[in-house]
Amino acid sequence: MVPKKRIKLSHFDNSDLIAGYSKTLIGRCLNPRVQDMKTLLYMLRRIWQIEGKVAGAMVSLVRWSPSLNPNYPSDLTFWIRVLGVPIEFWADQTFREIGAALGSVQAVDVDAGRLRVTVDGFKPLSFETEIEYSNGEETTMFFAV
Repeated sequence: MVPKKRIKLSHFDNSDLIAGYSKTLIGRCLNPRVQDMKTLLYMLRRIWQIEGKVAGAMVSLVRWSPSLNPNYPSDLTFWIRVLGVPIEFWADQTFREIGAALGSVQAVDVDAGRLRVTVDGFKPLSFETEIEYSNGEETTMFFAV
């Protein structure tokens, strides 16, 4: 087996390149076998009322930023309602711990029993889970988007 060649790039000022892409949106098709990207791109052009060519496959849509991560962008952020939390556990800490097990917690709305979380779009979504409390009791909780 031939070893891979390692190439190290020298530092250069790429601030003009970064500034040139600062208003660009970039996306990733997270389920290409099911999603019709041609239709999506056609509809986005009509919805946004832009002329010219729209290129790309967009589902996880973010403002472009410099990234070397090959999975960029794969993060999905949305609100999740947590069902089945006993009233005596309705606290910011409870919802944050549940959210942290799912992804990165962005916000918590205790009054509505929901949290905004960012998850990896390449991992399967879970809509129910078993929760174990500090006293050892367990219960099933459900997530609604």
